Amino acid sequence: MTELAAAFTLEGTPESLTPTLWRIGTATKLHVPIFFSFARTVPEHVQNVAFVAARRPERPVFFVPTSGSAFQPVDDALKACGGRLGVLGDFIAPDPKGGLQAILELSERWRDLEREPERAVGKLPIPSGAGWTQFIVTLMNNGRINVSHTSGNPQRTYTRAELKFETQAGADTEDLTMLEVIADHGCIPIRPQQAGKRDEDAYNRVKGITAKLQRVLPVSGMAFKKSDTPLHGSRLRSRITGYWPLLKIRREGDRMKLDLGNYPNDPDSLADDDQRDRDE
Repeated sequence: MTELAAAFTLEGTPESLTPTLWRIGTATKLHVPIFFSFARTVPEHVQNVAFVAARRPERPVFFVPTSGSAFQPVDDALKACGGRLGVLGDFIAPDPKGGLQAILELSERWRDLEREPERAVGKLPIPSGAGWTQFIVTLMNNGRINVSHTSGNPQRTYTRAELKFETQAGADTEDLTMLEVIADHGCIPIRPQQAGKRDEDAYNRVKGITAKLQRVLPVSGMAFKKSDTPLHGSRLRSRITGYWPLLKIRREGDRMKLDLGNYPNDPDSLADDDQRDRDE
């Protein structure tokens, strides 16, 4: 067991949990717990999974000695508690010196182990008949997104990943970039050359942002309306043809008021300008 721990460069010391289950330590920067089950039957492996799940670790990795379709109940039990099933032979092999050597990094097999676990995202219990105009989306300084009713209740703060404003690789989506543009400038601008017809890029952002917000807001219809003036807010907002949000979208520091400047001549440069301002 000591050699195996060294091969995986795991943290901690081997800990006996049951006669057929060992916790060898943790791996990855989020300290994903690693367990090895040496039970002799599939039901005993499943029982070991239940033992682990009862302690509610985050996404445990659970190894069994061999592979085979007979282990499907073990895999199902692990998935139920957010875990992953591995086979020892897939990860370790003898090295030339007679020791054990890890042949595949855990993060290569399960890339999501390096990321924070995703909470179950439930819809907000909004008042019956509530529409988009009764909600506020606030981009928090810590990178999270707060969604609230104008009364302040209900409200909840989500990660970008929970609302799908982040890719599987952890990068910002185009919809998130546009959400930041809206928070700073008021709307999704329509390119001047597209004024006489629908701007497909802008309309795709309308659909994308609406769908992501509908993950938690059970509100029908689009969250934006095409207009050449703001739908609400300060007189200092820019006057430009675009898709203006029916709800309020702001940054945490803005809170009750947004004093927004004019758009540049090229709306496509908004995201780049915003990034430069934050870098400075």
